[in-house]
Amino acid sequence: MKKQSGLRRSLTLPFTVLADIVSRGVPVETAANAIRSLMGAGAKDADINKFQRNVRVDIEQGAPPAAAAETRAKAGVPATKPEEQDDK
Repeated sequence: MKKQSGLRRSLTLPFTVLADIVSRGVPVETAANAIRSLMGAGAKDADINKFQRNVRVDIEQGAPPAAAAETRAKAGVPATKPEEQDDK
């Protein structure tokens, strides 16, 4: 996933979230595709944390785990406002 994302960053958080949502009943393939999608869209740690939290809440409220992960991943990463972009 690191190479595919095009980013040089730690994969600790994405793999931790992957393990967490799988432990909540999300199928491994669905969870991996969701994380891959977020990483490919340039998700920051805060976005990945928000995804994890939203999936957890959806499941706690009765949503099927796979549907919760797919729906939240499809919501994607919020667009960055120009003032929030890093000057590189």
